[in-house]
Amino acid sequence: GDLALIKHLTPKDCGQACAEACTDTDRFSVSFSGGVSPEEKAQILAATLLTDYMFFEQDNGMCQFRDQKLYITCFECYCYGCLCPCNIVCGGGNEGGGE
Repeated sequence: GDLALIKHLTPKDCGQACAEACTDTDRFSVSFSGGVSPEEKAQILAATLLTDYMFFEQDNGMCQFRDQKLYITCFECYCYGCLCPCNIVCGGGNEGGGE
């Protein structure tokens, strides 16, 4: 069966919403099932932190400007062991431009 239930908590008030929108703060709730050993609890907490780091804490940020294009990362998919970003790309050449 399941060892724990991990939930990403949504903001409950305006202050928490502002903190989540303007910082890298994330809040989680972990509820352990009965009979879970201390070692398993440590592994579950480590997995929670790793998941948060892999999917929500990017060193390069959600927006990048390179090669005269703006890259906006909407989310990342986990597919067969790889993180695949879903990006919106704006800018580039002058094809169809006004000049």
